[in-house]
Amino acid sequence: MDDVVDLAAVMRALEPFVGRWRGRGAGRFPTIGPFEYSEELSIEMEDFYPHLRYEQKTVLQHGTPSHVEVGFFRPMEDGTIELNNAQDNGGVEVLRGRVTSSPSSGDVSLELNSTALCNDPRLIETRRRFSIVDGRLEYEVQMSTTTTFAPQLLRHLGARMERRTE
Repeated sequence: MDDVVDLAAVMRALEPFVGRWRGRGAGRFPTIGPFEYSEELSIEMEDFYPHLRYEQKTVLQHGTPSHVEVGFFRPMEDGTIELNNAQDNGGVEVLRGRVTSSPSSGDVSLELNSTALCNDPRLIETRRRFSIVDGRLEYEVQMSTTTTFAPQLLRHLGARMERRTE
């Protein structure tokens, strides 16, 4: 008999990420110069739907809009979480991973690895990690592209955000 996964329990594991977040981040990659940005991230429960909806917007340090993406965190029947998103540059990602938590600290982490990348032929692989550490949301994006000498996963973005109360 197959193991039955409690999808409601998988959704509950994502609850620490729910909220409106604001913070700062920095990016780099061998093919571009380093940059800093501000970011707003909204992760919301959807009424009657078994997923979380998210929207992420970044603005470069000098005030120029940089990036927008929207998507969903969906619990899967194997107990993993799928993140699918559409980006304002036309890119689409699907990633899968698992939520882990530390009972002693209360910290929660979600690490996701790409399973599908569309509309950007340069991308080979992506990895994202979202963490709640001491009540803050931190994330890191790594990517591997055809534009580097030896394609490998390299850090591209990282940010730390505080929960918005307004």
